[in-house]
Amino acid sequence: MDFQISPEEKKSIRRYYSRTSLIVIVLILFFNFFNDGMCLLCAGLKGGGFDAESIALGKKAFLSDPVLNAIMSYGFAIIADVAAVIAGIAITGKGLGEKLRPVGFDGKDIFNYTVIGFGISTIGSLVSLVLASVLLTVQRSLSGAGPIDAAKTAQELRGSNPLWLDMLIYAYICILAPILEELVFRGVLLEALRKYGNVFGIVMSAVMFGLFHQRMAQCFFAMTFGLVLAVAAVKTKSLIPSIFMHILNNTFAAILSAGARFVDISSLKGMNTDNFMDPVKLKALFAAIIPLLIYMLFIGLTRSLALIYTFVKGMGHKRSNGVLFIRSEQVAQRTWKIFFTSVPWILVMIFLVIQTIAKPM
Repeated sequence: MDFQISPEEKKSIRRYYSRTSLIVIVLILFFNFFNDGMCLLCAGLKGGGFDAESIALGKKAFLSDPVLNAIMSYGFAIIADVAAVIAGIAITGKGLGEKLRPVGFDGKDIFNYTVIGFGISTIGSLVSLVLASVLLTVQRSLSGAGPIDAAKTAQELRGSNPLWLDMLIYAYICILAPILEELVFRGVLLEALRKYGNVFGIVMSAVMFGLFHQRMAQCFFAMTFGLVLAVAAVKTKSLIPSIFMHILNNTFAAILSAGARFVDISSLKGMNTDNFMDPVKLKALFAAIIPLLIYMLFIGLTRSLALIYTFVKGMGHKRSNGVLFIRSEQVAQRTWKIFFTSVPWILVMIFLVIQTIAKPM
C-alpha cells in the first residue's frame, strides 16, 4: 500500500509542527532570555552601572542575597511553565480538565509505572553522569582550572538560606514544579506532538523534557524518566499518575539533597595517614563517611530493585508478545520525516543541545 503524502498535506503538517514549537519557544524565552536579561538588569542596578566591572560586582551582591537569588532561580521558571501551558492550550485547542480526572488507572498502575520509571531512569542517570564527568573534565582542562574542592562544594551545599525560604524552595521543587512540568510536557506538548502518532509524541516529548533541563548531569535521566511518564499519561489518559510519579521523584531527590548537608568531609581535608588508628582521626573519618555510606547504600539498593523489577516486567511483556503502541508507515510519513525538517524545531533543538553541553553539572 502506498503511504506517500501529497506536497500540500506535507506543507500543512510542517506548519502544524512549526506552531507546536511555540510551546517550547515560550519556555525558552521566559526561562532563558527574559531571566538572563532581568539578571543582568538587576546586577547592573545593584552594581551601579552596566559596564563589565559594575555588572560583575552587582552579580556578586545579587547572588549573596538568598531571597533575590531564589526569585530569579524559580520565579521565571513558574512564569515560563504557565505561559507554555497557555500557549499549548491555544495551539491544540484542547483543555486539560479531562486529563486531571482520577479515572483510567488504579494503585497497581501507579506502582508499576513508578518502579519502572525509577528502573529505566537509572540507566539514563548513569549515562548522564558519565558524560557530565567527561565534559566537566574537558572544560576544566581547557580553562586551566584546578581540581574540584570537594570540601568547599559540600560546604556550599549546606547553604545559608533562612529556614522559611528553604521550605518555600522545597515546596516548589517537590510539589509545584512537578505539577507545572507535567502540564507542559505530558499535557500540552505531548498532546500536540502525538496528533500523528503516539510513539512519536512520547519519544519527542521525552527528548524535549531531557534537553530542557539544560544540564548534562540530568539530561538522559530526565529523558528516560520522561518516556515512562509519557507512556503512563497516554495509557491512562490522565496526568494524575505522571504528576504523582514526578512529585515522588523530586521529593526523593530533595530529601537526599537535604541529607547531603549532613555529610561533612571538611574535617578530612589535609588529614595525613600517620597513626591513622588514632581515635580522634577514626571518629572524624566515621563522622564524615557514615552518612555518605548510608546514602550510597540506599540509592544502590532502591535503584537495583527497580532495575530488577523493570527487567522482569519487560521480559514478561516480551513473552506475551505485548505491543505498547501500533506503528505504521503511514504514521512515520507524517512524523519523523517532516518534524526534522521543521526549521523552528531544528533551531530549538540546536539551542538546547548547546545549552546542555555547556553545563555539565
